[in-house]
Amino acid sequence: MVWQVLEMLKAGYGFEEILKEFPSLTVGHIKAALDFAAKKVAGESLVPA
Repeated sequence: MVWQVLEMLKAGYGFEEILKEFPSLTVGHIKAALDFAAKKVAGESLVPA
């Protein structure tokens, strides 16, 4: 689902529109997807030490 959220953000969807598409998500989930992508691009470990 992370990729879907990121694709929707790339397409210009706002948080509210994403939340309407996926009612089980929260703003925190969307922010977590962004955090995941940022860490992945930066090459950071995605598994807590």
